[in-house]
This record gives sequence, structure tokens and C-alpha cells, in this order.
Amino acid sequence: MKTAARVLSWVYQPLLMPTYLFVVILAYNPSLLLPLRPVWSLVFLITGMTFGLPAINFAFFRMTGSVRNLTMPDRRDRIVPFIFISVLYVFLTLLFYFKMHMLSLVYLLAIMSAQVIVATVITFYFKISIHALAAAGLSGMILGMMIIARDARLAVPLAVSMLLCGAVMSARLQLNAHRPIETTYGAVVGFALGVAGMLLLF
Repeated sequence: MKTAARVLSWVYQPLLMPTYLFVVILAYNPSLLLPLRPVWSLVFLITGMTFGLPAINFAFFRMTGSVRNLTMPDRRDRIVPFIFISVLYVFLTLLFYFKMHMLSLVYLLAIMSAQVIVATVITFYFKISIHALAAAGLSGMILGMMIIARDARLAVPLAVSMLLCGAVMSARLQLNAHRPIETTYGAVVGFALGVAGMLLLF
């Protein structure tokens, strides 16, 4: 059981949520990215920037001893890496805004940046489940997209994302990585930011 929980925690880990979001957009609602030409190579670009770069730096933090354990069970171990990821996501958002003028992509990155920044601020005071926040944030963004597009087909990825969100929250509890209150707060914050961000910006 714990092996399955670990696998799910790694496969559905927070830094991969942007990748999963763009897969859903390209498969179900590519018009959301207009006037950007929706191509699958965009998924690889997003994965490299939102997962690859932070993952490399997490490894660096681990090698230098800034992070004692990649699972970061201690809230204090999370602060420096989270600040770094916040800065990185904001930088990417501004890069796309000033250099490429892709507003739809900028809005999506801005919502995800807001989720990361809020998670970082909360982490200064309380250990919140980032897995829950990111997974519920993805569900919230898909729900917001479905409301905006008025496309019932998005109910399929929404249902799948919500089931996976519940599964990953259960996995975090199974691994004793979080208390129920930490996963609940994470899910509520992530979902609220996801829905509100989509409805406000699109």
C-alpha cells in the first residue's frame, strides 16, 4: 500500500501539474491558447521550465545540504526551495509577457505562480500539503475552463483530476507526510485559487 502511495506521490507531484494542465488544454480546449498556435511541443517546453529547472535546483539544494531530505518533512526545509520556485515561476510569467506577448499563456502561468506564492507564504507559518494544493488547483483550473468554454467534454478530465486529487491526498496521509488538516487546507486553497484565477483572467 505504501509503495503505491509513494508512486502516486511522485507521478502526481506538484511540479508536474502545469504539464498535466497543458495536456488537458491541448486535448480538449486548444482555442484557449489562441492566438498562440497550439502545438504539443509546448507541453515539452512547459515541462522543462516548470518541472525540469526546479527539479535540477532541488537536486542542487540536496547536494549542498540546504535541503536535508527531498520529501522535506520539516516545514522549515521547504521555505528556501519554495521561495526559489516562486521566483522562477514569476520570472517565467514575466518572460512570456514581455518577450513573447502570449497573454493566454501568461494568464495560466500567473495563476500557477499565485498558487506557488501563496503556498510559500503559508509555509512560513504552517505546513500545508503542496501535493493537495497543486492537485486541487489543477481541478479548479479545469473547472474554471469548463465554465468559461461551456464545454461538457471537459467534465471527463475534471472528474479524472478530482479522483486523482483525492487519491494523492489519501496517499500523503498513508505515508504520514501530512495530517488531515494540512491536506484539507491545501486542497481548499488550491481549488479556490484555480477557479478564481480562471474566472477572473479569462
